[in-house]
This record gives sequence, structure tokens and C-alpha cells, in this order.
Amino acid sequence: MKLSEYLADRAITASDLAREINRSVSTVTRIVNGESKPDWSTMARIDDATDGAVKPNDFLPAAGEPAPEAETVGSVDADLVRELARLLDETGLSEIEYSRGEWRVRVAKAPPAAAAVPASALAVQEPEAAPTEAAADPTGEDFAGHPGVITSPMVGVVYTSESPDTPPFVKVGDTVTEGQTLLLIEAMKVFNPIVAPRPGKVARILVGSGVPVEFGEPLIVVE
Repeated sequence: MKLSEYLADRAITASDLAREINRSVSTVTRIVNGESKPDWSTMARIDDATDGAVKPNDFLPAAGEPAPEAETVGSVDADLVRELARLLDETGLSEIEYSRGEWRVRVAKAPPAAAAVPASALAVQEPEAAPTEAAADPTGEDFAGHPGVITSPMVGVVYTSESPDTPPFVKVGDTVTEGQTLLLIEAMKVFNPIVAPRPGKVARILVGSGVPVEFGEPLIVVE
């Protein structure tokens, strides 16, 4: 059954049908007058609103009957664009394209802006540009066998302070107590404190902040 026949038979206007199927009156009027062919979503809505009396196939031209002229880009139905946008949200797609005759409509969503990384997070993750202490004793003395040397218990990256904006845990000449934090070593995203095994005085700091170290490498000398 043609849509115009259905409306006439039930004394329903195009405006009534437009409200029922949630489409613009101008769009439904063009469909009723045979001036344009509805998109698949509108066909389905009309099918449902008419309880199957007007089916999608009823909009196909009869044999020998010319098809409705293709709509120009300037007359694209705004309802169609809204429907495509709704489909993007429901399906999670980034773009969708619908063609009719010689024209097509493509609706796309802009990708979300990259989340800004807090400056504080960058400060923690990136090592300082320059070490706060010399990485090795300037005299070239070997402290590997020194009785007061503290070596690295793991492979990782040394940090001499809690953050780049805070002072170092200790400096050469400081007196430390047993269990006091001297350095941090970051390994597998975990910051491990290196503590003084005994009270004493910091004689040498053999590594710089942000420097990678190996297992057993001399870090600091406490005499």
C-alpha cells in the first residue's frame, strides 16, 4: 500500500505521521507525495507505525515507473544526519557513510583530544638533566673494597632525592643514623629506599641522580 493511500484511508495527515515516527513534516510530506525515497530508518519507522500496512518494499517504484529524482546535497535531510550520528554513538564507530542515488552523506566524529599528562607526573618519571653528585670519585680511587661502601642490591635507576624539587636525602659530610634513607633505586616502577646499615658520616656519593646502576655497584661510602 502506498503511504498516501494509507493516510487517506485513515484520514491521517503527514503532520500526524511525522510526529508519530519522529521525523520532520517536510520530510514526510515529500515521501507522501513521492518526491523522495525515505532512508532505511524512516522506512522501518513507517512500517512499525502502520502495523505493517506500509512496508519498505512499497516505496520501490512500480515496473515502468520512474524512480524519484535524487536529492541534491543542498536538500539532505537533517533527520538522516541525526540518525547517522545516533548510530555512531550506538555502534562506537568513528564514521559512517550513507549513499542514495548519486549523492552520499558521511558523518564522522573527531577523535578525542589526548589527555594531558600532569607536569608532576613527568617530573617523577624523568630523571634530572644533571647529576647532583659526581658519578665517580674524581681521584679515580676504587671504593669497591672500602669497608664503608654501600652497594646496590638490585639493577635500577638511582634517585638522590624524593623529587627534583626537594633537597637530596644526604650530602657529603652529613652524619647519618642507622636506618636513615640515603638514596632511592627505582626498579620495576617501585622505589626502593637504600638505608644506612650503621651510623656514620657520608664520605663519598659515587652515583648521580637518574643514573642506572647494576647489582653490586658502589653507591655511597659511610665511614
